[in-house]
Amino acid sequence: VRDAVLFKEAPALVGEVSDSDADAKAREVLGNLEGEAYADALQAVLQRAGIERQQYREILKSRLLAERLTERFRGELPEAMDQRHVLRVRTPSLVNAERVIERARAGEDFTRLGDQYGADRQLQVDLGWTPDDLLLPDAKQALSGLGAGDISAPAMSGLFFDVYKVVELQAGRPLSDEQRDALADRRVD
Repeated sequence: VRDAVLFKEAPALVGEVSDSDADAKAREVLGNLEGEAYADALQAVLQRAGIERQQYREILKSRLLAERLTERFRGELPEAMDQRHVLRVRTPSLVNAERVIERARAGEDFTRLGDQYGADRQLQVDLGWTPDDLLLPDAKQALSGLGAGDISAPAMSGLFFDVYKVVELQAGRPLSDEQRDALADRRVD
């Protein structure tokens, strides 16, 4: 579905992608090989994937359109956005989430609560700075209206319950390159 929409809508925004554009991308993907080395490498890719050359071109065209759209959208982003520094504990049950909230509000260290009650001890508690546009809808809703130091109500996230703590808010915080890429990618998707 995504590729169909890309092929239909993207060319109006970023221009058409030709077979020769796709072939140039194939050369790039295959390490800029030339002559027989390129032909052999291309044939090996086609055989492994079980596809014809034109199918491979269409895949590469879709990839090129997505790259061009991402670059365009990245260029349209502001230099800075309102952001919040967020901590999250993902718990396996509502009971654990409520314990995290109770103990965090009593002043216990949020990261240690993540170690104790978290569903996955390897999951990062400190999510860092993030603009709301990068938050998933459940997280955005849970964080809505919270100020610095506030703890969210439990937010269901798939099979888990997330509890958030807002460490700090900053208006007009510069976007990192990673944030700019993620915001542009999200717009393409």
